[in-house]
Amino acid sequence: MTGLREPYWSDEQAAIYHGDARQVLAEMPPGSVDCIVTSPPYWGLRHYCDGQYGQESTIWAYVDTLRATFAEARRVLADDGTCWLNLGDAYSANSDGCARGGDTADTYMPFSASTTLVLPGREG
Repeated sequence: MTGLREPYWSDEQAAIYHGDARQVLAEMPPGSVDCIVTSPPYWGLRHYCDGQYGQESTIWAYVDTLRATFAEARRVLADDGTCWLNLGDAYSANSDGCARGGDTADTYMPFSASTTLVLPGREG
């Protein structure tokens, strides 16, 4: 484990870390996070950057990415911590305005950048 990066924002009550969820979470010690809030890019619907979550070739690969990420989230989450996941929103077209595939059931399963909240005194 490398050292924990500088927070994106902090005050005397909390700190916010911003970046690739797996990279940020890997820097944190086990049980050190009280609250995780994330809204990952949805599968196949938006392209923000190369290598982002949501650009996997199949929905199953996307689910595997989410599972690996949330295994790491669980590792750092305190026993009484909470995880807030927004995975219910959907778009009928991707970023270029074109609909994906003929079966829209596969395009509405909605994960790259994540925000993790760590309360002071719990980060290490």
